[in-house]
Amino acid sequence: MKQAGTDEPAQPAQSPFLSLAEIEPNRVREAMAPARMVRSFSGVRADYGEAAEISAAHRFLAAADAHAFLDMLFARFAGRELKVLLGHDPRPTSGALLAAHVRGMLAAAAAAGREVAVVNLGLIATPAFEESVRELRAAGGLMVTASHCPIHQNGSKYTCGVLDRSRGRHPLAGALLPAGDMAEVMAGAEALVQAFANGDGELIRRLNEVDDVAVTRALTVHPLCREQAWVAFLGFLRRQLALTETEDLDAFRSAVRGAALVLDPNGGTACGTGAVLLRNF
Repeated sequence: MKQAGTDEPAQPAQSPFLSLAEIEPNRVREAMAPARMVRSFSGVRADYGEAAEISAAHRFLAAADAHAFLDMLFARFAGRELKVLLGHDPRPTSGALLAAHVRGMLAAAAAAGREVAVVNLGLIATPAFEESVRELRAAGGLMVTASHCPIHQNGSKYTCGVLDRSRGRHPLAGALLPAGDMAEVMAGAEALVQAFANGDGELIRRLNEVDDVAVTRALTVHPLCREQAWVAFLGFLRRQLALTETEDLDAFRSAVRGAALVLDPNGGTACGTGAVLLRNF
């Protein structure tokens, strides 16, 4: 099928990310109530279920949080393109949460008239993700994970970027946002939720206007950056274990040969990490 008057194939109609018919302010408030969702300096955690999809209220909240996170970064680093890293664990809801966050980021960029490069590292352990933020000199990062919590729970953690407000190296680069920064993100998200509760549909309009192709592109795992992430993490571990020289590594291998090793799979995320470590160490 072609577009009328052109030789170009017709583009499929974009389905809305959210419709006003499927989401109500009271449902959003219920979903973010303290008994249902933890929202603190360490991030967000809630029961999203064990299916691949998440509720409309949860999609809205994830997008609002990501929007607020990007709003903070844009305010601090005016006039420059930002790089934000993504990572996730293997929980069934990680894909849906990540997609909602990406849409919120792209909506924030469009609203601010700014550019943001969203780089997905895919399935990755949190320590490796944090080292990647430093190695790839990102402005910040979003890790979708609930660590050792049950499989039906999931969450999001936001990390500091490499640069601080004075454009020097941030002393907490790769670590979780400080409590004050996370409070700023939560306040920004709360303002977006309150505006929606007051009848303002602007955020939903912006989220629905984000191109599905742009979301898919942002969610596509970047193989080169992922490889750089693993190399950086191995380098970090070698420094931590004082194995920076070849003879150090040879001595370490001799010392552990034949030993019984216990690997914590961390819900499955660290299975790949363990394989990489065993091959290299």
